[in-house]
Amino acid sequence: MPARQYQLDAVQAIRKACRDNVRSVVCLPTGAGKGYILGDLARSICSKGKRMLVLAHVAELVEQNANQCRRNLPPVAPFELDPVGILSAGLKERSYNAQILSAGIQTACRCSTDIGKVDLIICDEAHGIMPGEQSGMYRKFLAEMLTINPHTWIIGLTATPYRLKGGPIYGEDPDLLFDSMCYHISVLDLIEQGYLCRLTSKAPAPAARRDFSELHIRAGEFVAEEVEAITCEDSYVRDGVADMLSKSKDRHSILIFCSSVAHAEKVVIEIQSQCECGHGPNEPADEYAKKVECNCVELITGETPQTIRASIIASFKSGSLRFLVNVSVLTTGFDAPNVDCVAIFRPTISPGLFYQCCGRNFRLHLDSDKIYQKFIEIVD
Repeated sequence: MPARQYQLDAVQAIRKACRDNVRSVVCLPTGAGKGYILGDLARSICSKGKRMLVLAHVAELVEQNANQCRRNLPPVAPFELDPVGILSAGLKERSYNAQILSAGIQTACRCSTDIGKVDLIICDEAHGIMPGEQSGMYRKFLAEMLTINPHTWIIGLTATPYRLKGGPIYGEDPDLLFDSMCYHISVLDLIEQGYLCRLTSKAPAPAARRDFSELHIRAGEFVAEEVEAITCEDSYVRDGVADMLSKSKDRHSILIFCSSVAHAEKVVIEIQSQCECGHGPNEPADEYAKKVECNCVELITGETPQTIRASIIASFKSGSLRFLVNVSVLTTGFDAPNVDCVAIFRPTISPGLFYQCCGRNFRLHLDSDKIYQKFIEIVD
């Protein structure tokens, strides 16, 4: 697939930032295709005999970034070695000397001296790096890497270059890791150019609405215990699921965001109760819970083992699983172009979190022309 102009422009902006020795952020909407950018940078780094390190905070992103770099690089002669390595305890891979290294920050932070000198560090999902001392592992690790090579370039990739408290993640404030934003293109631009889906939103039905105005705020977000108390109410779950099912009858791959594990588990049971693959909508919980569970819905939380998580995600991406319920797991870096409906069953005052949830629906499907036209027809 040929590169898009904005991808070429983003790469050129990164190269200029490196030449100017400026720590910069590149802002690309979810689904814009950062894989090309990583691949192009990896190709350039390898051709110059230098090393690149791509940091991410979750195992799925580490593996995804490695694959994106790998697709753009030929094997290293003469032994056809893979120039891309993975350093991640979660993935049970510990490569230190690869020319292109995709690493989890938690693992990398413990072994900076083993990694050695790198020339370019890419911080994926850079909005997650907190300012000043709060940045913890990132600040510590990057300081150690700059001790090894003071000329290391540092670039951030993100779709949301801001925080609810504190504003942009770049600027002149010494507590911020990045100095500037060297490239940005908006969601609306990419929708108009036909590279992202036109989304349509549907407000909940009156019966499914709740008043969240009395919730308290802690650390820039609603207090989790208060949110759970409301979202776990039987009537909220029942009415919310009924509303979602009625509005998504023509949808095939529905991604659902819940507020807590307890909330998500109730949503799963309610979907099993109301969906068309087995249970009747009016049966009491203790009756339908005893039946064979329907196979149209699965749940992923932070405690889901990696192998089970991978299997569930594979089923969802293949289309054999219609509903995928999650709790704070699939907000960033989850690449599933087949998603055609996102249901947000939790309140938030974080624009970044809301964007990341909605962004799972931006990507065009393989049959992108038809999908794009379909969304145009809905909106227009």
